[in-house]
Amino acid sequence: MNAKLTDSKSSPVQGRYDVVVIGGGLSGLMAAFTAAKRGRRVLLLEKHTAVGGLAAGFSRKGYYFDAGLSRCLDYIRGPLHTAGVDVEFKRQRMVFNIAGAWAGFGSLEEFFADLRTIFPEEGAGLEGLYEKEIRPVENMVRALCADYDPEDRSPKVLRLARMLSAVYALQKSKSVSEAEGDVLGRHLNKAGRAYAFLAEREDEVDYRGEMSFFLKILKLYSQTLNVYPVNGYQALADGVVTAIRAHHGEVRTGVDVRRILIEGGRAAGVEIHSRGQTEQICAKSVISCIDLKQAFRRLIGDEHLDDGFLERLGKTKLSRAIPMFYLGVNIPPERIRPHFHGHEEIWYFPEANPTRDGDAFFRTHSLVVHSSCFHNPAHAPVGKTALQVYLSCPPDDWMTNWGLTDGIRTERYREIKAKVTEDVLSTLEGLIPELRERSLIEVCELGTPFTLERYTGNTDGSCLGFRMDADFVNSKKIGQFYDRYPGIANLYFAGQQAGYPGGVLIALQSGQHAGKLV
Repeated sequence: MNAKLTDSKSSPVQGRYDVVVIGGGLSGLMAAFTAAKRGRRVLLLEKHTAVGGLAAGFSRKGYYFDAGLSRCLDYIRGPLHTAGVDVEFKRQRMVFNIAGAWAGFGSLEEFFADLRTIFPEEGAGLEGLYEKEIRPVENMVRALCADYDPEDRSPKVLRLARMLSAVYALQKSKSVSEAEGDVLGRHLNKAGRAYAFLAEREDEVDYRGEMSFFLKILKLYSQTLNVYPVNGYQALADGVVTAIRAHHGEVRTGVDVRRILIEGGRAAGVEIHSRGQTEQICAKSVISCIDLKQAFRRLIGDEHLDDGFLERLGKTKLSRAIPMFYLGVNIPPERIRPHFHGHEEIWYFPEANPTRDGDAFFRTHSLVVHSSCFHNPAHAPVGKTALQVYLSCPPDDWMTNWGLTDGIRTERYREIKAKVTEDVLSTLEGLIPELRERSLIEVCELGTPFTLERYTGNTDGSCLGFRMDADFVNSKKIGQFYDRYPGIANLYFAGQQAGYPGGVLIALQSGQHAGKLV
């Protein structure tokens, strides 16, 4: 049954737009800007009170926190430049702390040299792994990345296409297409500490199975290319909003899109709820830049989707609900920086060979600890430091069931949140001993799938927005992006889930791509 454009519960249809964009994350912002620049009448709708999605920021007691991201690749300068957004970036340097030992990360060669000192019993195996397996892949990735110059605007798309083409070709080779555990096992003892550390380095298994060795190396190498916007991610998102409005596009926040209106198999607008009122807005095209699963299930509805698609959709996992931890402490940055080994971000492993069992989960598993204050002291009151922690391996039961009932925080939710908070604080004390003086802590907020919705507008536990494989849901591929469900005309999708390999750059570029289709 098709959704009608008017009914007794809604106010009259509002003015017609050429394009309505749902979601004010980076992909939605770029889609709205691109369409507005091309002369389309554009309306962008964001559920949260501020745009940005995972690139948003918020303040508590004078401390600024990035809601989700702590780093991105320098390549995002290109898409931002097209919107006239000039952002100052600084290199985001990472270092590994492995059970108290430090592993530098200026390059993979440096990293593996340090690993050989941390795991001397596996020294020969680590050297063989690097020389025979990793170095060839690293050389290819380095060449591909070096060929892509974010400052050279004109051939940007061609260079990225060439890079992705080479990546696809490289993946077809035997060693890089194998599961990483198989490759590591050729050189390391599977019962050893070095194998356990490398296999669990990100504590992340792709939802389709173990990630390929190539993806492992690509993700490792990408850590050497990271940058951070000095004024925080919110300033980046706000800059794109300014560009949208400069081209006469409209941006509305605090708007809940209830459904996508479909007439005769075509997207015809949206129904929204804002300030206690329900409205219907007509549009020639709709671009959805929110979670794919949420868009299909909640905004479109099963009646517009075929049975085969619904079956595939039910088997997909859109994202991993990774909690964030925000900490404001009455400790000067200069006292905390030495604990970061002079870097801005640490991948902290309390133990080199963590166990999967036991209650003290975050006392044995990895945390990513970041301080934007090292880039910009204004992100905290004078003499104080804002810290942000990414809990990179939450237990499955914490990910899937936080004890929430219709958005209401239950007693189970409070108990889990208190326990995770204590685990994280106890773990951080091993890295920053001053934190044992709890009276120095002025802000202490665990951003769970529920609380992150307040900061980013994301729903359904999609805190970090890991992409859904678009092949798996049978979206129509145009160019390099999966941007259209074949059953509904004039309905497009953008976001990091809409292109390979996902991430901030793909979010921006898929938004540009969708904005050109309307």
